Order: sequence, then C-alpha cells, then structure tokens
Amino acid sequence: MKIKVSDIRQLIKRRFRGTNFEADAWIVLSEIRTNTGFKSDWKSGEPFSEKYIDMMIFSCWPSRGYVRIVFEIKTSRADFLNELKKPEKRWLAMIYSHKFYFVAPEGVIRGSELPKGCGWMEVKEKGGKLKLHVVYDAPIREASPMPEGLIASVIRRAYKEGIEKGRFFERVKKGGVAR
Repeated sequence: MKIKVSDIRQLIKRRFRGTNFEADAWIVLSEIRTNTGFKSDWKSGEPFSEKYIDMMIFSCWPSRGYVRIVFEIKTSRADFLNELKKPEKRWLAMIYSHKFYFVAPEGVIRGSELPKGCGWMEVKEKGGKLKLHVVYDAPIREASPMPEGLIASVIRRAYKEGIEKGRFFERVKKGGVAR
C-alpha cells in the first residue's frame, strides 16, 4: 500500500484531536504558511524565504504547557534525503516550536540519519491498517515567540479549516448573534 501525505495527516489528527474547535486539548492545523500576503516582508532567499509547515499542533490547556509541535511529513526516501541536504528548510519550524518530528512510512528514515533535535514517527501498516509509532521522542526545547506574520497565518488557517468543516464561529444574523 502506498502511504500518502493525506494518510499521515489523518493519523496525526486522530492522535492529537477529537472534535477540533470545541474545547479540545490540541488544535491541529495543516499547511501553514510562515507569513501572510503575496509580498512577504521577509527577506528573499534561504532561510528567510516563504515556507510552509506541513502540520503544526498547539496545546490549548495550561496543564499541557501550551506546547507547539511541528510535523514534517516525508513519503519517500528521496524527499527525506533532500531535506537532509537543506537543513535551513526546517529552521523556522524548529525555532517556533517546542518539539519537531519527521513523520514517514517505515523504511524512509534510518535512525543514524535523524538530525539532532528532531523526533521521529513512523507509519506502519499491519493488516491493512495504518498505525503511527513514535520511534524517537523529540526533545522539548524553548521556542521563540512567533512573529506576527506567522500568528496571522495560523489564525487564517484555523479559520479556513473551521469554516470548511462548518463549525467555527457562531453565525451572525441581523440584530445579534444566532444561538
């Protein structure tokens, strides 16, 4: 079975969220741009050029420490090896998260290749079902405050995902809020 990015996203979502946007412990978002607007004010060129974060989750409860975790999804060995050649690609995601994981199907990543400071989750197939297995837990570290452009991008993505699922924000009707 060919494991797709969408399969891996679903596994991560199931692991960390229930009914998102309804007092969950985690908010799970996919494909977050590192800034907003067509003409980003970030300098062009690596490592400051516009990037996407495959998945980012946010702990919403103080008891969990408001942790931010990033997941970089790789579905092929070649894609992972290309990532190793360009560590600046994950630089922004790492500084704004408390934990960073590579997530890939079995056989894509070899333990000796895992970059320092990164965790590793592997997708295994058993009996036609996919399971997410933590091979190496990411170390928790101090995260830098997120810049306004990234915060705006996260809010936009959360709004878009909530609207697509039909469960974000109350409907407003003339004269007040519909309940």
